[in-house]
Amino acid sequence: MVVRTAVVVLLAACIVLCAPPYEMDLGGSSWTVKNSTSPSYQATVPGVVHTDLINAGVIEDPYYRYGDVDYRWVGLSEWTYSRTFTATTTLLSYKKVLLVCDGLDTAASVILNGVTLGTANNMFRRYTFDITSVVKSGTNSLQLAFQSAATYADEQAAAYPYTVPSSDDPCQNGEDHRNFIRKEQCSFSWDWGPCFIPEGIWQSIRIVAYSEAMVSEFSVGVTPKSGLSTWTVTGRVFIISSGSVTGTVTVAIDSLKLTSSKSVTLTAGENLVSIELTATNPSLWWPNGVSPNTRELYSVKATFTSTKGETSSLQRNIGFRKLELIQEEITGEEGLSFYIKVNNVPVFSKGSNWIPADSFENRATEDVLEDLLSGAVEANMNMLRNWGGGVYQSDLFYDLADEYGLMIWEDIMFACAMYPRDITFLENVVAEVKYQVRRTMSHPSIIIWSANNENEGALNWYSETVENPQLYTVDYSELYLNTIQPLLSSEDAWRPFVPSSPSNGALVDTSELYVGRWGNVQSEIYGDVHFYDYTSDCWDINIFPKPRFASEYGYQSYPSINTWLPVTETSDLNLYSDLMNHRQHHAGGNDQIRALMELHFKYPENSDSVTQFADFCYVSQVVQAVCIKSETETYRRYQSVSPAHTMGALYWQLNDIWQGPTWSSIEYGGRWKLLHNYAKDFFAPLLVSPYEDPDDQLNIFIVNDNQYTVSGTVTVSFLSWSDGSLKFSYTSSVVAVDGISSILALKLVISEITANRNDGVFLMTLNDAYNATNVLSSNIFYPSSLSAVTLPKATITLTDPVVLPSGTDALITLESDAMAPFVFMQSTLSGHWLSNGFLLQPFTPLTLQFHSKEAMSDANSFYSSLSVRSLRDTYA
Repeated sequence: MVVRTAVVVLLAACIVLCAPPYEMDLGGSSWTVKNSTSPSYQATVPGVVHTDLINAGVIEDPYYRYGDVDYRWVGLSEWTYSRTFTATTTLLSYKKVLLVCDGLDTAASVILNGVTLGTANNMFRRYTFDITSVVKSGTNSLQLAFQSAATYADEQAAAYPYTVPSSDDPCQNGEDHRNFIRKEQCSFSWDWGPCFIPEGIWQSIRIVAYSEAMVSEFSVGVTPKSGLSTWTVTGRVFIISSGSVTGTVTVAIDSLKLTSSKSVTLTAGENLVSIELTATNPSLWWPNGVSPNTRELYSVKATFTSTKGETSSLQRNIGFRKLELIQEEITGEEGLSFYIKVNNVPVFSKGSNWIPADSFENRATEDVLEDLLSGAVEANMNMLRNWGGGVYQSDLFYDLADEYGLMIWEDIMFACAMYPRDITFLENVVAEVKYQVRRTMSHPSIIIWSANNENEGALNWYSETVENPQLYTVDYSELYLNTIQPLLSSEDAWRPFVPSSPSNGALVDTSELYVGRWGNVQSEIYGDVHFYDYTSDCWDINIFPKPRFASEYGYQSYPSINTWLPVTETSDLNLYSDLMNHRQHHAGGNDQIRALMELHFKYPENSDSVTQFADFCYVSQVVQAVCIKSETETYRRYQSVSPAHTMGALYWQLNDIWQGPTWSSIEYGGRWKLLHNYAKDFFAPLLVSPYEDPDDQLNIFIVNDNQYTVSGTVTVSFLSWSDGSLKFSYTSSVVAVDGISSILALKLVISEITANRNDGVFLMTLNDAYNATNVLSSNIFYPSSLSAVTLPKATITLTDPVVLPSGTDALITLESDAMAPFVFMQSTLSGHWLSNGFLLQPFTPLTLQFHSKEAMSDANSFYSSLSVRSLRDTYA
């Protein structure tokens, strides 16, 4: 059965205003934390024990050297947070007093005035405790006693009637049984991150009070009624009531002069009131790079006013847009399409995968999030996938994504494991998903729900699942298809669902029935795929699949030397040092990086071990950038090529959680790897893209993601490595490329251009047909391995440093006396280069811009922070 096209329209939302009748914020530094043997240390909430111990001087930076081992005891201990607060007569005058915990990490008992209010065991839930009969006038004592999450998980696994396997590679230096606790899965370690297993009050905690009723949650959905001009706005207002209460619920969009009210009689407990409004001709929300590339947000407010006059409200910021996940037959092809359409415009999804920005979420500050998300926008991305082994992101994250036009593929937080399906576990998941969906569903940035990361494929990973497939398939189906899918359908009817990533999507998807399409989850004719190949030659495009949508693919590299220095000693700066082996959590990763490097590049050699390590880090980034460029451009060319019809490319991964060898394009701390600079080009709306296939045939594609036709000429040049002289040049006739398509624009025979591939390099440009000096896109093609090329020794000079009036941006001019490939600029300052990893031609000055995170005092200090190397500098 053909899957119906799912039409969904989403709205951005953040809690701008939360106004219960009474609220007391319990956050701040009035807390203490201690374990059974320690003194009490001052603690800050929201936060976790590790950062409190850092602030108290008990531990150093956990990222320094072997901190993940040295401070493992922190996550294996039991810690208690304590504080007092004063209950005023005003607070006690309310009929209901609640303690609201928006995030407890993770297994905790909550105690007020010696009375245990209840327990928590899910990092992703909001816990609300009725303290009406326990709170007292004057001073009150509050404790939250946390059990080690590792201990809790071990106990749950031991009590379960059969083994529930998970992927826990010993080289990751982690703890087991993460799948038995609803906590950030990668905190037990991953192949790119450490094991710390934090504990603490990681989200806000507060007291709220009311006498009659209070708005507790508010979410908004929007549906187009007539084209894109008339919309139905559905406000879902959740109200908790102390009993039978009458009053009025109002939903208003003041900027559109819209309001609608409903008289209600509430019953004790939670009540849902739905109210609809009709909006006419609002401004639309568009993804980054999709014309007109505008995003206007509207404030929506839900208010409940009781007959007796008690009032509470919640407010969201919303943006209108129509979203479709298109899964339909393709003429002449097997399978179904898989792509996003926004406001009736097909969108090629370009971007990366997001992992937690820090092991300790309270260190993922507004500055950190804005730096990373703005970096994604700078790299011409329009989508990020929030990976399922991390956390549901903060309101701030989704607010920024709404502003920047970054579509978010949102995984439910399950990854690389089987999971329990006992009733207690499933009820816990229901509460988690319900809370998170209501909190986030109004954001336009969230465009799809995926029930997990790779767990459908994982049914074939473990000996237990292979030997007893029926048992674990039932487990899988009960959790994702029978519990999460109908819950998402009920809570969020405006958004599409896929059962896993990767998956084949749905066989049947209606309001009455959902049936997954079982089979090979890596099928190239349905859904999305994940693809990794660390042994084949990434310069050969035939190793890559021809998928409908590539949601994961990537290659490892090492962060630059300046990122390593704060967390290492000099003796650590060697590829084969104990620390580098310890930080490499991907089995065989270092050997794979070196093997890929030696396919086309020379392994760096230098008598100074630190210089050699710095060179290795640099060349590893060159290899990563070239490999992912090769793969991404292949997928982009495939959008109009049969049988692929690829419409999405999300490489693994955008960001880092610590300093280590990973797949990221942005290092921990914010420096851009060469890959991220390359992404700016290979994700650009217009792309001229070369490849060789079959042997000796140079094909040049033009990819156009704009909605309009682009006309231009392609110029191909062949430059000598020896002196940069022009050996060949050819300009095509005018080529017209339709919007949202790719086309083969030119074919050349390499042997007819040069008798020796090692002699030079191809450059190509796409020039505007109406203004030949306007270069719309440029690219480079290496006809032979760089290890086979005799590169001249290049001397690169840096001149004319200038700090711009902003104080955070500076310019520097480079000039080389020889051909210099993969020129790599570095600064000891924290920031990024707007261009890096390029070919610098002889005696052709180039001015680069650097963006610093902090103000630069003067041009001389900027200049003294700089260093430059090119590929030839890494040779012995």
